[in-house]
Amino acid sequence: KTFSVTATASAAEGGNAALTITLSEDAPAGGVAFTVTPGYSGGATATAADVGSITSPVTVTAGNDTLQIAIPTAADAVDEDDETVTVTVAASTSGWAKEGDGKDTATVTITDDDTAGVTVTPTTLSVSEDGSGTYTVVLDSQPTADVTVTPASGDGGAATFAPASYTFTSTDWNTAKTFTVSGVADADRDDESVTIGHSVTSSDGKYDGIAADSVSVSVSDTTPPPAQEPATASCPEETEPPVSGQKEPFNVCVTPGDGKLTVTWTAAPREGFDDAAISHALRWSQVSGVWANPPGPSGAPEDGIVVEGGVASYTITGLENGVAAGVFVRSFTGSSYSERSEHSSQWVRTKGAHTTPKAAE
Repeated sequence: KTFSVTATASAAEGGNAALTITLSEDAPAGGVAFTVTPGYSGGATATAADVGSITSPVTVTAGNDTLQIAIPTAADAVDEDDETVTVTVAASTSGWAKEGDGKDTATVTITDDDTAGVTVTPTTLSVSEDGSGTYTVVLDSQPTADVTVTPASGDGGAATFAPASYTFTSTDWNTAKTFTVSGVADADRDDESVTIGHSVTSSDGKYDGIAADSVSVSVSDTTPPPAQEPATASCPEETEPPVSGQKEPFNVCVTPGDGKLTVTWTAAPREGFDDAAISHALRWSQVSGVWANPPGPSGAPEDGIVVEGGVASYTITGLENGVAAGVFVRSFTGSSYSERSEHSSQWVRTKGAHTTPKAAE
């Protein structure tokens, strides 16, 4: 009469591996008893800490020829290679022998379900130059030795971090550590992007040199805009009456503002027309070489507007600060302000180059 046991079995750590004892015939009255013993030598890589409490002895009851036994395994949090344990069954009931060499021994493989890693949360941050933000790091599995995580800023002139590093041990590996990122004020007015990378060192081979996510930091600028130089109005020194028969507007005055020029003028009176019937056309440009020259028939300045009769002012907006502008005004009656029209005056170029406020040096 013989018996054998399943040659191999496996279980994820924390689970049970199932082995089956098989008899060559049904067990007699009283059953057949077996001892079940784990072994940790002869090629086995597991230790007693990796195996739970195995029930022993066990009995194949009368009238049955098989018995399933459970080999419990212990769960841990360490990333390690799969391990093996040898399980030997021996009949304690007389008259039963193993079926052949090795038929009384099984190899149980304990499959590891842990993976070494570093979790970084979050991986993006937004801070201002005078502000700060935080992120955390934590290990994904229990190390067998201390693990040190060290950040490095891609631009220490834009963003710094604290502390310089964190070291995890086998007892606090799953407690998140917090890094603080601070924006650095500078003289420019640019937003900046900085990458904070991480290096991981340890005598645990699973962790030494392992990759860890970086943190992308957006640093918003808080530098106030520079003070603007004052801009002065350009107006005639004295108010003069128009010359007899003059059509051109006179007493033209240009007052600069932030991105704008306010133009005022006096309409030259025309015989047979009241002020409400005298309209004005304005053209202007900030293009170098254009604003300094009177416009030709095609209208050289790049922008223009028609001001209806009876109105003697207009504010030009949307100008670039610190860039010279030329402004031209002409009067007309009727619907055409073409230079070819007898109802249109000549263009009057305002005095000087008008510059909106610019940033102080």
